[in-house]
Amino acid sequence: HDAGHGLFKNPETKGKVATYSGSKALKFFATGNNPSFFIANAPRDFAQTLMFSKEYSDFMPLSTLQLLKDSAIGFRELVKDDLGKESLLSKYIQYGGGMDFLHTQGMVKRDNILIGATEKIIKPTMRDKGLFAFQTLTLQKLSRYSEVTFRLAIFNRSLQNQLKDFNKTNKTNYKTVEEIPSAEEQFKEDMYINAAASARSIMDFNQGGTVTKDLESLLPYINAATQGTRVAVDAFIQRPKQTSARLAQAAAFMA
Repeated sequence: HDAGHGLFKNPETKGKVATYSGSKALKFFATGNNPSFFIANAPRDFAQTLMFSKEYSDFMPLSTLQLLKDSAIGFRELVKDDLGKESLLSKYIQYGGGMDFLHTQGMVKRDNILIGATEKIIKPTMRDKGLFAFQTLTLQKLSRYSEVTFRLAIFNRSLQNQLKDFNKTNKTNYKTVEEIPSAEEQFKEDMYINAAASARSIMDFNQGGTVTKDLESLLPYINAATQGTRVAVDAFIQRPKQTSARLAQAAAFMA
């Protein structure tokens, strides 16, 4: 990560640079309020997970089936969360899964001057209806699903992998992590923490040094590009043979 104190003396200066450089406007249209964002993002995150997540098989046909299954589970859990039901998402957030996502970059914030002025002259009910219509037209929910679904897929797969190892070591046959008795509570806690860390590691936009994040005001998405490169480099360092094998299979499939 970058060291030092960054490029700007204060956040206000950084905000002004982002506005006048066009960075904010680009993010507003490219991710924050782009109806087609999920179309480009879902395949990208799917491929990123297949190539670099340690939770999936190194045999690509099998890992593809695994990820398709887990993605369906992740999607279902997001729907449950939207309906106010208990879901895997709450566990993911509870154990460290909260992070920045691309689809939130460029969204209009509540402290925006225009929003503040609008709230003073428009009735709350009309404002809320307008906001709902805007979010519907820009398909913000699908954008959210396209990113969070794969994080939950990895989270779920990691829990399965850890539970399998736990059962093998302790000669038990638990079907879910929640079945592990309270006497083994620390093992259960560690499983959730490790699973959340694994899901975040595939693309964590919270990471990045001060300088890199400051450059975002001039070069939009440079931190996203940096984190994508970091994930690939880490995979080659930690699992060189497995990562090379995955890329070779992908190249053969594309040929």
